[in-house]
Amino acid sequence: AGLEIGYDTAKRLPSIDIAPIEKLKMTVDGKPMSIPNFQLNGTNYGGVRAIMESLGYNVNWDSTTYTVVCTTKK
Repeated sequence: AGLEIGYDTAKRLPSIDIAPIEKLKMTVDGKPMSIPNFQLNGTNYGGVRAIMESLGYNVNWDSTTYTVVCTTKK
């Protein structure tokens, strides 16, 4: 059981399958991706940077507004 996140770059559509969390798996165009994750109080968290970069986005941190900023690569 776990959380599975998929993304089809051709259709630009994500798919998320949530089940009781033990592992976090991610696929992009059917290819498995390894992303860092951790559990806290029974909730599984995956790194936004790793997820978004694997989808082809630039990821930056705005320390003034405490915001993660994701932009497409040019």
